[in-house]
Amino acid sequence: ACTDQLLFDVGTAVNGFCYPDNQLEPELLRTFLEAYQHERTLTPKEKTLLPWFIRWGAHAQIYWHLKYGLLHRPNKRQQQRVGELISRVKWARNNMNALAEFINKNEFTD
Repeated sequence: ACTDQLLFDVGTAVNGFCYPDNQLEPELLRTFLEAYQHERTLTPKEKTLLPWFIRWGAHAQIYWHLKYGLLHRPNKRQQQRVGELISRVKWARNNMNALAEFINKNEFTD
């Protein structure tokens, strides 16, 4: 997205690549974060905030779909995508502690 904090891009990328079949895949998340650490190490504060940025990334993608198409030219594919992203936001909201625990318990190599 290249806007705001780098952690926003991480949260957006997690939404783009770690949710096959619209379910967060822990192994993909672990692999993604480990690879990211080779380029830039997440600070302890960023690890703490990452679950929030994953949620924010889903919100941002919902907004993008609404702004660039769905509100003006509704189509089934974008409606389905927005529905998937809404379910991710709800899941993350209900599982923030488990998500934070997973992120913080894994020692990603840098």
